[in-house]
Amino acid sequence: MTGEASSVTVPWQRILREAVLLAMPFQVVFIVLTLALDAAHVPHVKPALALLLVPALWVPGAIGLLVRFPMPRMLQLHYFVFMSIGPYAGSALAVYGLIPGWDKVVHFDSGIMLAWLALWTLRESELRGGAVLRRWMSLVFVQLVAMSFAAAWEICEFIADHTIGTHAQLNNADTMGDIIGGTLGGLVSLLVVWWFRRPRSLLPPSLLKPAQR
Repeated sequence: MTGEASSVTVPWQRILREAVLLAMPFQVVFIVLTLALDAAHVPHVKPALALLLVPALWVPGAIGLLVRFPMPRMLQLHYFVFMSIGPYAGSALAVYGLIPGWDKVVHFDSGIMLAWLALWTLRESELRGGAVLRRWMSLVFVQLVAMSFAAAWEICEFIADHTIGTHAQLNNADTMGDIIGGTLGGLVSLLVVWWFRRPRSLLPPSLLKPAQR
């Protein structure tokens, strides 16, 4: 064990308050910016989609209430940034169509975020369960989480395209590029963990010991 204290169970009121304070600035921006762009008749803006994304910013808080301890702030903020550059800016504000390659940036960032989520899950499991995994098992788990979610997202896009007529997938190269982007994001996270031991607030005991270089 490393001496790092595990997250403790905290009152739900505190979890809710912290979640609200973190999410509120992003929610305000989503609402105000969307209404301003719509009032200015900016083309391709989707106000309904943008406003539907506002409650999606409650996801970290909901997870915290479910497990009775909050997500680390770094992970929550990364989720808000991902929602801002991806579903909000990319889809609701049509940035995907305006900036070539924006989609790949979002998928790369999703791999980093999902790797962080996997690290936090491992951390809480190891600290609360009292069993520390072998280092290679932790690294493989984190990478597989990033890859699995990247593939699952593309499966959902494929189903949507063929059932409700969306056009999320352009071709095989686009689909594979998205999966590779998410995979590389997870890999970059692992390299940072391996070399710098950061971010420490998310690292499980199995990955906190300095690596042999």
